[in-house]
Amino acid sequence: MGVGVKYSLSSLFKSNKTIRRAKEQLRLSNTAHSVAAETVNNNMQQAYTMHKQSFVELRTQQKSVELAQQNYQVVSNRYNNQLALITDMIDASNIKLNAELQEVNARINIAYTYYNVRYAAGNI
Repeated sequence: MGVGVKYSLSSLFKSNKTIRRAKEQLRLSNTAHSVAAETVNNNMQQAYTMHKQSFVELRTQQKSVELAQQNYQVVSNRYNNQLALITDMIDASNIKLNAELQEVNARINIAYTYYNVRYAAGNI
């Protein structure tokens, strides 16, 4: 009865190469994961900042609408007392409509940035 053992010496050199290759792939994978996590974090930070800015923009536009309404009332009173021209009245009306349009756009922007935050967070 005999026992035969067969072992290739070249496998000693090949296994070291595969171990080094696997370690390098693991390092590259960890680096790619870190870069992806940082990208997601940056996108989330940017989306949140834009969402906060949209609320500031809305408050600004609301103040603009308030001032435009006051201006319209003043010009309307002056027009009724025949102290202003119809062109002044039209200008005040256009300014008021434009301010109201900008306020609606600011409200829409809040909804848009909200969904951008959700998208960046991965909820959509």
